[in-house]
Amino acid sequence: MFVQVAHEELPGIGGQLQTIHGALSSVVGTQLHRAVPIPAGTDSVSVTAAMRLVAQTAQHMAVTVPGLAHLLSGAEMIYPVSAAYGGTDGTGGATIGGVGAQLSV
Repeated sequence: MFVQVAHEELPGIGGQLQTIHGALSSVVGTQLHRAVPIPAGTDSVSVTAAMRLVAQTAQHMAVTVPGLAHLLSGAEMIYPVSAAYGGTDGTGGATIGGVGAQLSV
């Protein structure tokens, strides 16, 4: 299988991912305060609804926050990968092999 890497495009992709990370972080940050429920009334339905909303928000944030960190980490790793690939490509030494790779559909 032939793979063509346009390493000159990678820094732009990294910048786009960082922009997406910033926008998504902003949305999560500004919307998080809205997830805090209004204090529940004394009836059981209000109390249960408030408790469930808090639990759901905690579960959601437990996945969202690490996801944001991974997005930023991936965006930042694109720059050194692009530089390394460009350097080895320039000397004719860039090789991409499938040794040990597992592809799944």
